[in-house]
Amino acid sequence: MTLPDFGEVPPADVLQTALQQKGCFLLREILPLPLLQAAKAELEAHYAEADQAWQSGQMTQSAYHKLFQYGHLPFEEGLLPLAEHSEGEANLYTCLLGIDSLKPFLSAVLGPSLFLIEKNSQPRRQHPFWPERQIPFHQDAEFLGGRPALNFWIPLDSCGRNAPGLELWLRPQNRVWFELNLDPLTPLYQQRDVSAIQAQASRDQFWQPEMEPGDLLVFDAYLFHRTWLTESMFLPRYSLEIRLTHPAYAPGLKGREWVL
Repeated sequence: MTLPDFGEVPPADVLQTALQQKGCFLLREILPLPLLQAAKAELEAHYAEADQAWQSGQMTQSAYHKLFQYGHLPFEEGLLPLAEHSEGEANLYTCLLGIDSLKPFLSAVLGPSLFLIEKNSQPRRQHPFWPERQIPFHQDAEFLGGRPALNFWIPLDSCGRNAPGLELWLRPQNRVWFELNLDPLTPLYQQRDVSAIQAQASRDQFWQPEMEPGDLLVFDAYLFHRTWLTESMFLPRYSLEIRLTHPAYAPGLKGREWVL
């Protein structure tokens, strides 16, 4: 199987075809490392504070069960702390959406403007020593009311070999399979029966890409994916998820429109 893994940004129609046929594509070395390194340093400080709040009992049960147990920070500002301008420097959003080589693809898929779903644009931390926090096979559309969207998944660490990465089922979908009806007291991976997915997929349809900081993984909101975690992994992984959709799907979502 040919994987949608690109060392250089191809034309927009090639990326559209990859999205239609595989549900995703990976662009190598496209994002600026200094910005990602600064984002990781800021995130490490936020997570250190969150760890202290959790260990001292100051974190609310709601924040833990809804966000922190799944690797998110225990507040719902999403990436906003990382997205504000600082002394005129580019922030995450302006940097990502301002990449010239990506604009033809974004314009072809979303049109002259897009909607940045800020509430669902979140950092994540996944540690191999906390397997209960892994995320089983799911579709982002479950958390977006069934809306179509794109996830720009950005690793801040090397992942997929020594640190947890992602596993993707390279079979595009056009509907949501599972209803979002979570028991907050039970880890998600213990609630979800994914046997139907595994029964329909051949082994070569699953992809576990090894990624580095600077890479950008793009996949649609209906693509099944999960945490890729093996017993040999021993390092944590920080990552960012930035979600975009067409402005027509914006009602009911927290975010802002962005003109390309």
